Amino acid sequence: MVLSASSLLATAYVAAAVAGFQQPWGHRLCRWFADAGRLSLSNYVAQSLAMGALLSGWGLGLGASATRVQLAALALLIFVAQLALSRWVLAHYRQGPLEALWRRWTYAKPHTDK
Repeated sequence: MVLSASSLLATAYVAAAVAGFQQPWGHRLCRWFADAGRLSLSNYVAQSLAMGALLSGWGLGLGASATRVQLAALALLIFVAQLALSRWVLAHYRQGPLEALWRRWTYAKPHTDK
């Protein structure tokens, strides 16, 4: 019963998201998400470092004392900051810093010892 209810709820979430993205405000929201998606590697690493520095024992250790609501608010705050920063980066550069490194490494020619 719970499994079928959760599947139904997930389907409703997807349907609501698809319907929302068809609206004018949904198109604008989609552009913000697309910018963050173009910097997905940089955002992933930055988010991991930020959460580690704020929450873990090697950082500030806030994870042990924060409530679930505070942790969710922190995650949302970091995500919103990443959306805005991604938009700014793409307004000034073609891609993010880690995406540029990844691209250079991927398309680098192999070195030969001849």
